[in-house]
Amino acid sequence: MALWLSYTWLHELPARTRRQLTSVPMVLYSVLVAAFIALAVVTAPTDRFAASITLLMVWALHNLYAPGFEPHNFALQRLRIRLLRAVVLRVVTMWCGIFGLLGCLQYAITDEKARPFLLASALTLTLTGTAASLKVCSRFRKLCTSLNRHSMALIRALDDLRSATDDDRAKARSSAFRAWDTLSEVLHDRVDTGFHRTGTFVLPAPAIHDLDKTVRAAVSSLPQEADPYRVAVARMRTIRIACLRRTDTLA
Repeated sequence: MALWLSYTWLHELPARTRRQLTSVPMVLYSVLVAAFIALAVVTAPTDRFAASITLLMVWALHNLYAPGFEPHNFALQRLRIRLLRAVVLRVVTMWCGIFGLLGCLQYAITDEKARPFLLASALTLTLTGTAASLKVCSRFRKLCTSLNRHSMALIRALDDLRSATDDDRAKARSSAFRAWDTLSEVLHDRVDTGFHRTGTFVLPAPAIHDLDKTVRAAVSSLPQEADPYRVAVARMRTIRIACLRRTDTLA
């Protein structure tokens, strides 16, 4: 779907225009999810089974294909929206799956004697969905806390490197690289799940690779070369801004 984003004409546009255009696939995907949910709600009074299947499809397709719609361009600049979108869509589609499964069970089991089983299933799935939703939100807060903490640690390590004497420079560089290694591990995590095959990464691989080059250039630069340092610190602050008011050290 996003092949057109690699066309040459796109790279000739201003950065702001490219950032807006490259977000189109994910915007369309979000609209598509909302449209299918609305279709299920409209269909439910007349055909509950079809509505349930539609909701299950939303859940299944999100788990299979959602990461492919996430734009890789300007991922760092859109990190705040990227993190929130991943959490919201995960919770919404998860409840779509729960309601879809409940609808299918209610359609398939018509015997009045099975009513206690249906009620127990509904209660179990509701409690499971609530616990899973809270788990996703807790993971989100922990992730933002970790990103904020480690990006701040890297900024301080770079500051220490800038002010280090010649004798201490090697040690300061080693500390900066360790701070980056720790932050890089968090950037490779998924926002909304702990599974390997599904979920949205904090940043896509190309963005992490670009950030790695930026940080290494800053660490390897001479004290009089201010530009690499400024660029690296600016990007770390972008990460911190994305996590603003979303941290929770007790989560």
